[in-house]
Amino acid sequence: MNLIFCLFLAVHIYLESVYRDSWCKGETEVRLSNGNRADCVTDEYAVEVEFASKYHEGIGQALDYADQTGKKPGILLIIETEKGLIYYNRLMPVANKYGIKVWQIKPGQLN
Repeated sequence: MNLIFCLFLAVHIYLESVYRDSWCKGETEVRLSNGNRADCVTDEYAVEVEFASKYHEGIGQALDYADQTGKKPGILLIIETEKGLIYYNRLMPVANKYGIKVWQIKPGQLN
């Protein structure tokens, strides 16, 4: 029996790093004591930059970054399509519950 495996890759307009570098007004790719890297660390926030469809992963990472840095947790949610707003709406109740600041960025907002 032959098995056929298909790999479906998400196609994005820009890489996550392009959004991060355009938005972040602090340090990027900050190495933390637990070996992880925070996407963006500002004076006040430790921020995870994440595509909208992976918002649930961003929650844990933002909380981890905040714990490691002593800063407030944040998520920069990348919204490339209208469907991204669905994920934003799913994220917000959890973000509000756990004190995670959320920002949005869209392709047209890049510097």
